[in-house]
This record gives sequence, C-alpha cells and structure tokens, in this order.
Amino acid sequence: MHIQYRTDVDRLGPAALTGFFVGWPAPPSPATLLEVLQGSSHRIIAVADGPGGARGAAPHRVPNGWSGS
Repeated sequence: MHIQYRTDVDRLGPAALTGFFVGWPAPPSPATLLEVLQGSSHRIIAVADGPGGARGAAPHRVPNGWSGS
C-alpha cells in the first residue's frame, strides 16, 4: 500500500472519506469531514491508493459549531 501525505483538499471528495470514522457511535458524514478539513487553517491527510483513500487526517483549528457528534 502506498500512502501520500497531502495538505490540500482540492482534489479530495467525500467519497475518499467514506469509512473514515469506523467504530464511532454517531460518525459525521464524509461531506461534514470534508467541510472541517476545508475550513481548517492547517491540515495533513494520509491518502492511500485504492477505495476510500483517506486513512488519517489532522485538522488544526476546527471551525466553530462542529462538535464531532
């Protein structure tokens, strides 16, 4: 498996974030995670080849109003 670390979300869509919150009791949607990443001042996204793509993300400065639940 090849993993790229990216700081841009320009070519990242909700489909790449599907399955990101496995095991969470009330996970946010992939579209919501994308909004959080887009609204963050700094971010690093680990993207693997294949379906789902994103394996990890570290947003900084989560936008107001997003509680993660």
